[in-house]
Amino acid sequence: RLNEVQSPRPEAKSVLFNAWDAIRAHGTDFTLSLEKARANYTRTLLKILCLALQVHTSPSSSSRPATPGSSGNDDTPFSTPAASQTVILTVLEILRTLVAHGFRDLTVLLHSNSPSTDPGDFALLCAILRACLHVPGLERHTTALLSIFADNQTSRYASTLLSWSDQLATGRDPIFGELSISFLVEMSNVPALAESLAVEGILGHILDTNLLKHLSRGKGMGPFEAPIRMYSIWVKGILPLLLNLLHAVGASIAVEIAATLNQFPGMIRRASSAFTFYTKPPLSTGSQGDSMERGTGHVTLSMVSEAQKLGIITNLLDIYREAGPSAGVTSDEILDIGWEKGRVTEDVENWLQKRSTLRERIVAVGEREEGWVRAKPARDGTRAVSRLEEKVVEEMGELLMLLGGKEE
Repeated sequence: RLNEVQSPRPEAKSVLFNAWDAIRAHGTDFTLSLEKARANYTRTLLKILCLALQVHTSPSSSSRPATPGSSGNDDTPFSTPAASQTVILTVLEILRTLVAHGFRDLTVLLHSNSPSTDPGDFALLCAILRACLHVPGLERHTTALLSIFADNQTSRYASTLLSWSDQLATGRDPIFGELSISFLVEMSNVPALAESLAVEGILGHILDTNLLKHLSRGKGMGPFEAPIRMYSIWVKGILPLLLNLLHAVGASIAVEIAATLNQFPGMIRRASSAFTFYTKPPLSTGSQGDSMERGTGHVTLSMVSEAQKLGIITNLLDIYREAGPSAGVTSDEILDIGWEKGRVTEDVENWLQKRSTLRERIVAVGEREEGWVRAKPARDGTRAVSRLEEKVVEEMGELLMLLGGKEE
């Protein structure tokens, strides 16, 4: 409740220190604190800590993809006044003692088939990492951040977890693959950490995993094909990681980024035709469906997000390719990724001209979006009948601005 109202009261901000003191007293070694008798209390403390950190982040801490010439995050929390030195030091201690070291502990426990580990534990650490990195002023401590993650070999453990994830999947659901790459994405949101990941050759490590090799084969996987999480790994993991690396490192990694995307020709071809309209009977809005056909004219918010990320990456690669030697690259070495920007632009324009049809074809994916189907639009005059439709139309408009198309 305090997080919702962004309470400025000192009592609200002091919860962080109390929560961290409680965790330190309880023990930060997950090999001990996740033992059966202590596990529930440990997880409760971690949840409290995660909530307590939110009070110290900016009011808007959602990461957005970088656009050419932007800082890389339109909602960057670092535009607000820096947190106090006491808060910064506490956050750095949390990152070192709990997040980086804890991620290593959990990965080792998981590999040893320990029954005490749970996907939710990795998700909690990822949420705590995200909150920590959104504390204003932390960006001034890049040396400490680099040291924390280097000392604990975090990127190596994350890529190792990704390499095991196909073997750990239950019911073909590669949840640990999504968790591992999400952790890397959160790290790469900090430019200095993104540069470090690039130097460590993170792309080579993850491309060598069975999970990504599977994703690179065939015709590609969309938001309606099982296992659904594979598409999520692509849209919320691979693409933002590539974008963050490209934004942080610049022209010198453009060749590697283009080569990486060319490892997924099926995904790129599918993304090029994702918005092509077909006159198939629509599913009921708000239902994901188990047997939806590829390319039948359905739209999800994740499809628009995918197009935005591919659009930004394509634009940046085009800029570096045109700059050539002046940017320190050989133009011919930056391969075209084959994403048909013109086709996507035309298809999205067509959708926005058929709002009633678009409304019927929007499909919610996940509980959060199903909630948006039932929620009213946030603004008046949008012609949308639900919050989900409003968000899809807004994101499509932003996509057209990015691609140089005409908005509705």
